[in-house]
Amino acid sequence: MRQCVLFDLGDTLIDGHPLDQASTEKQIARSFEIWLRRKAMRAGEEFSPDERVRLAAVEGARLVRAVNQGLDGARQAYWAEGREAPALSAFTTVRAELAAASGLFASLSELEEIYLKARMARQRAMPGAVDLLTRLGAHGVRRGLVSNCLFSREPMQGHLRGQGLAGLLDTTIFSSEVGWRKPRREPFLAALGALAVSPNNAVHVGDDLVADIEGAAGAGLAAIWLWGHHPLLERVEAGEARGPGTWPDLAGHPDLARKVEALLAAPAPAALVGAARTLAEVGELLFAGQ
Repeated sequence: MRQCVLFDLGDTLIDGHPLDQASTEKQIARSFEIWLRRKAMRAGEEFSPDERVRLAAVEGARLVRAVNQGLDGARQAYWAEGREAPALSAFTTVRAELAAASGLFASLSELEEIYLKARMARQRAMPGAVDLLTRLGAHGVRRGLVSNCLFSREPMQGHLRGQGLAGLLDTTIFSSEVGWRKPRREPFLAALGALAVSPNNAVHVGDDLVADIEGAAGAGLAAIWLWGHHPLLERVEAGEARGPGTWPDLAGHPDLARKVEALLAAPAPAALVGAARTLAEVGELLFAGQ
């Protein structure tokens, strides 16, 4: 058993896509509209009657489109170089759109909070997440989170608390604070530094072959591929074993198959050492021989 296990967040510890994109955006739009109507009701002398009507009439879908534009802009400006956009930067577009539509000037943190609460309202901890983190802690294993996230720490920590995960993690690293995204090594090394653990004594668990598995190997960590919630593999049956654990049948996904072969060929201990469909299976791999 290694001294430390790091985890990805979305589709690893948390079900990151419980709804399709259209349903998620409709949920976010509705939250924006409720917030705007409450603002209009409480505006008092700050706005004229006509301005309050304009404020209440702003369509939530318009603000969702503005957020998406801001997110796309942040990705284009930073991600190509492996960097992460500063927290809140994606919400400057929606703030400008809101001001133009209604005259209301909202804080970036308030807009982010409304957006994230709606976006994450249906997200839940993955089955087995609490049990696995609890079991690791009982065995003295340090537990960390390493997440590509262009949002602020406070609402993300609140989400983790709401799912019963925050108290089970010894450190949480968000790329928005590090300034670099996985697969860059900086987020992994930030977590290991916070836990005072060397890379060869740690393993990372994640669903993304590039960001999580290739990134962990590049930082000197072993990795376990949690593939059961991968968007391309959710309905794929188990296939031929390529090492410890349960592996997907990649016959219909040649690009993923080639990536897996390359990762398996990486020198130990920084390598893809196993695969699992569920977090319960991840636990079986981690505690094998205990």
